[in-house]
Order: sequence, then C-alpha cells, then structure tokens
Amino acid sequence: MRAGCQQRNLQVDRNYRKDGTVISCEWYNSALYDGQGRLTSIFSLVLDITARRQVETVMRELASIVEYSADAIIGQTGDGVITSWNRSAERIYGYPAAEVIGRPLALLLPPDESGDVERTVRQFHTGSRGQEFETVGRRKDGTLIEVAMSLSPIRNEGYGLTAASMIVRDITERKRLEREILRVGAEERRRLSYELHDSLGQTLTGIAFKAKALQGSLVKAASPLAKDLGEVATLVSGAIAETRRLAQGLHPLEIENAGLVAALAGLAAKTQHLFGLECIFHCSETKLSAAPATEAVLYRITQEAIHNAVSHGSPHTIEIELSRIADGLQLFVRDDGKGFDAAAIESSGMGLRSIQHRVRAHGGTLKIRSQPGEGTRIECSLPLAELLVDGGGQAAGGPPLTSDL
Repeated sequence: MRAGCQQRNLQVDRNYRKDGTVISCEWYNSALYDGQGRLTSIFSLVLDITARRQVETVMRELASIVEYSADAIIGQTGDGVITSWNRSAERIYGYPAAEVIGRPLALLLPPDESGDVERTVRQFHTGSRGQEFETVGRRKDGTLIEVAMSLSPIRNEGYGLTAASMIVRDITERKRLEREILRVGAEERRRLSYELHDSLGQTLTGIAFKAKALQGSLVKAASPLAKDLGEVATLVSGAIAETRRLAQGLHPLEIENAGLVAALAGLAAKTQHLFGLECIFHCSETKLSAAPATEAVLYRITQEAIHNAVSHGSPHTIEIELSRIADGLQLFVRDDGKGFDAAAIESSGMGLRSIQHRVRAHGGTLKIRSQPGEGTRIECSLPLAELLVDGGGQAAGGPPLTSDL
C-alpha cells in the first residue's frame, strides 16, 4: 500500500494550560501510514478558540434575550421593511414571522397612523435613537391595540447605518386602567365640586344672608354688636369666595351651568376681555355634550393652550374651534404668536407636556404644529368611546351644578 495520510477534525471543548487555565480548542489530527498501511505517526494542529467560543456564547445569549423578551423586538430596514420578528411580536400582533418578514411596517398600524412610520424612517436616516412614543397598533385580526414604541439604529463596523430595531410594548391594559383611574378621579372631583358649590356654598350663603339681616336690626337698635356682626358677615363672604375657588379648581363649573359649547365661548370672551386680544370661538352646533371627564379635559386643554399662548407667544389673535367628527370630538386652538420649535417640545417649559398627558390618558390623539415666527396650532381629538351622551343631550355622570353663589 502506498504511503499516505488521513485527516479528521476533532473538537475538544475543555483543555487546560500549564497554569490550570481552562481553554477551548479545536484539534485537527492527521495520521500517516507506510506502504503496508501501517500507522507511522500522527500530527495534530491545535487552535485556541476560547475567544471565539466566548463571542458565540454571548451571541446565543443575546439571541435568546431577543427571542424570549416580553416586548416585541422587530428588525427593519431604513425604508421601514420588516426583517426580523421575535415571539412576543407574534403574540402581540398575531402574525407568524413568515407572514410579516419582507413586508412594510405600515402593516402593523391603522391607515391614519402612517405618520408614525414616517417618524421611524426619519429617525433612522438621522441616526438618532428615538424617544418612546405611544400609538395605535393593528393586529392580524384587525383588532386595534395601544402600544409604546422606541427605535434604535443598527450600525456596521464603519459606524454606518444599516438597519434599525424597534421595541414595541402592548400597553392596552395599562391605558385602560389609567383611563379608569382618571374617570373615577374626575367623577370624585366633580362630586366634591358639587358638594362645595351647592351644599357648603349654599349653607354659607344662608349664613351670610342671616348675618346681614341681623346686622341691619342691630344697627337700627344702635347696638354695639352691629360692627362685630358686620365683621362676621365679611368673613363668611370670604369663605364663600374661597369655596367657589375650590369648587372651580376641582371641576369647571362653567360646563355644568351652561354646557361645553357655552363654557368655551365664555372662556374665549373672558380671554379677550382680560388680555386685550382677539379670541374667537367657532362651533357649528349649540350643544355638544359628552361624558363629564371628556368635557373637563377639552376645557382644561383649551385653558392650557390659551395660557401658553398668552404667556409665551404674545399673540394678537387666538382661535378656538370645537366640532363633532365621525368617531368623537375635535378641538383646535390656533394663535398667531411667536411660535416655537416643535421638535423641542419634550424639553419646553410651555406646559405642552400637560396637554399631551391629558390627551393620551383619555385615548385621544394630539398634534402640535409650530415654527418660530409662525404661531402655534394644537389639534386634539378624543374618541367616541370616551363620549357618553343620553338622548336628551345631557351629559351622563351625575346631577348638574346649577346653583349660583
């Protein structure tokens, strides 16, 4: 038999250095035979693969973290095409990976939320790590869910942008609980406002009336106690004013007394009178009633928008518009003031985060458009699911506050 060799690859996981250090090695063994086929020698090539094994272990751990994360982790190209899909993405959206990979991210959003896809693509091309934002997602069966999204760019060795990963968390239940807490809180504030205004307030009004009448009698009788009783009447009047202030702070009484449309019209007139600017209110309907919490949110948002405009924008004109849309109520507040950089909204001190919180907590949408020198436009929509109107146009949620201190 001719002399020759056979080669085989033997991988050994654990090996030991002289100092006792454990390393991982790959062994490549070659056997040499003589002409009669007898083994004459063995040559071994040993490669230290410890570092490679460590990298592989880390990669497996990272892959496992992604695959079994409680949040959906979705890979995408710079154009918003889905490239990877973990188990939680399948659980949240209902699509298996084979049905979404290669398809556009817009598949996961309702048509009217396509602006969020544009936002993620814009963030990708700027290379910035996007802040978390909340939006509406669409499952395979068409069900709409509330989700929180954040985008992270993926770079190659040359630090160039190659792809992006999106982390998505289903916050539907959390948002439902938030809305329930807000609803209960709003109802409780309304109840307390009612008690202060129509119970304590009326009692104090009666005391003030009696004190004034008694003071008049004492004055006629030239009693020295008339002056003291006059001071008591003054103190009671102060308590009445404080009660009104507290009641108004808990719940806008203008809505209870006149309805949302009239309350916003009154707010516009009051703004025009106090600040000497033109404040116009538009509404094609004389009544647009809703659940008390929804009406209070719309009123407070309008108050906040006016306050921001007057305090920071120096406008000449503010316009307020309320209208009914197919799935709820829509509010616009526009001004021709200084405007601001809308991209810096999160760090601004203009109270806009308060508006954002109110709208998001009630399941609504908010768009704020502004540029320096171009004024500000705030658009708020609250969904029909938040509106509870009975056949007579009276907002549900308790008795109206009709007393006037």
